[in-house]
Amino acid sequence: MTLQFIAAGIGKLTGTWTDMFTKWGYSISFMYMIGSLEIACVIGLFIAKIRKWAGLVLIITMIGAAFTHLLNSEPSRIIHNIVLIGILSGIFYLDRKKIELLVN
Repeated sequence: MTLQFIAAGIGKLTGTWTDMFTKWGYSISFMYMIGSLEIACVIGLFIAKIRKWAGLVLIITMIGAAFTHLLNSEPSRIIHNIVLIGILSGIFYLDRKKIELLVN
């Protein structure tokens, strides 16, 4: 999963996604911001103190991506977003459980 987000983030930062973002009506600056955010959050997934926040930001990003695909009649792409949301939710849940075990 992290490789997928790194690849997507690098693709956005190198301009590979320019045509898609333009088609969806988003600015190129927004594309660079999302790419940077994806890479930063992947790094955050490996840092225990911020893991849950990095995962939450990626979940929100994937919800936004799903809405983008829905609004642009790309329903098959939504499946990918839902799978990633599920995996990220699992990470968020397990990290929360780990914290509860340490506290109790």
